[in-house]
Amino acid sequence: MTKFIGRLFNVGIGKETTRGTPKATSYWLTTTDISIDEKINQVKYDNTYGVIENMIDADVTKKFAEGTIDGVIDDSSIGLVLNATFGTVATTGPTDSAYTHTFSVGQNAQHQSLTINVSEPNASGSSSKQFPLAMVDSLEMNFEVGAYPTYSMAFVANVTTSTTTTVAYTAPYNFKPQQGIVRIADTYSNLATGTTYTVRKVSLNTSKNLEDDDNIGSTSATDRLNKQFAVTGSMELVYTDREFIDTFMLANLTRAMQIKFTNTDRTIGASTNPSITIKLAKVKFQEVAKNISKDDITMQTVNFEGYYSTSDSKMIDVALVNSVVSY
Repeated sequence: MTKFIGRLFNVGIGKETTRGTPKATSYWLTTTDISIDEKINQVKYDNTYGVIENMIDADVTKKFAEGTIDGVIDDSSIGLVLNATFGTVATTGPTDSAYTHTFSVGQNAQHQSLTINVSEPNASGSSSKQFPLAMVDSLEMNFEVGAYPTYSMAFVANVTTSTTTTVAYTAPYNFKPQQGIVRIADTYSNLATGTTYTVRKVSLNTSKNLEDDDNIGSTSATDRLNKQFAVTGSMELVYTDREFIDTFMLANLTRAMQIKFTNTDRTIGASTNPSITIKLAKVKFQEVAKNISKDDITMQTVNFEGYYSTSDSKMIDVALVNSVVSY
């Protein structure tokens, strides 16, 4: 038995070829926070037994695992997270030695499954653990002044199997806050030339409402299914006018939104920079909360929700440009 700090806990993800069949690690993640726990459901025998004590036994009816993985958005491993979140990826290239991976919402209940691989001092080497049939339940991405862009992935998986693994990290290429831009336009097709907003923070959350496919004869889910796909978000910016209140929220105006980061510190081929571009085809603003303090600059927090655009045939997509051949 070993006592250790969280920095010695290694977690990786692998893309499953067959759902529920454990897969080796494709990327070891440089995380900022991790929570992975095995859990059970029980049925309790609380029938009368001639005594006043309430129960005499319990049996395990289900075994599963839940957790969250938090990390910095880089230009490579985030692609596999996005694939598992959105369900569909289309890759083009190479162009100037770079590939463009466009992630969109898969119109099915079986988005890409992952295997969560874990190596830590109490389960390392030949006793490293794998959590198969891991499905993303939600993904939150945060972009903020003075901080690296980050993500928080919540997942549900089956219980562990043992494996032999070697932990090998690849140096990440991270995006910086000064490399980002937030645009709002009247339509999805006009986002490239939309209005740029000076935003201090923007958060985006996708929710997939997972449901386990449980069956008689097994204590593990035979499949894990995503249901309705939802997108919500918020922005924090200085309160300079009533545009978000009068023009957008009260007038029920529809807009498209883009969040783009380009790593100008790294070059692929002759002149291509890695980038991540998040586009929401149809956004409506729901709430504007002003922070009015007598000694501080008045700020506003703008909450919005994504909607499916029938004219663009999409709600959201993400384009990732890097040197990775495929996901």
